[in-house]
Amino acid sequence: FTARAVEPTQAIFFYGTILREYCERDHSLGFELFKRMSAVMVKRLQAAREKMLAVHAREAKLEPVILESPFMDQELDSDTDSIKDQTRKISKAAETTNAKLGSRSNGPHTKSTRPRS
Repeated sequence: FTARAVEPTQAIFFYGTILREYCERDHSLGFELFKRMSAVMVKRLQAAREKMLAVHAREAKLEPVILESPFMDQELDSDTDSIKDQTRKISKAAETTNAKLGSRSNGPHTKSTRPRS
């Protein structure tokens, strides 16, 4: 997973496999993490449920999510560059393949078939 902060942020990074090993060794740690994460999940699920009920009752509209970030331009540029690079590689591979096939005069790709009468 990746994340980008748009304002000053303090974050803690954990390797999931190592954290899971610690939780398996120390069940009280695992239980405490479970309680804290489940409280956040319940809060988010309840908010989503309330929003969907309000939309269904026509008390609220579901607004489209518009992501605005100083990093979005960079994301789009890098995605576009990546797609252009992949397209170039595919085109070059196709040209190479076509050149190899064109240099063979007796392969099955050069056979012409005539309808039998």
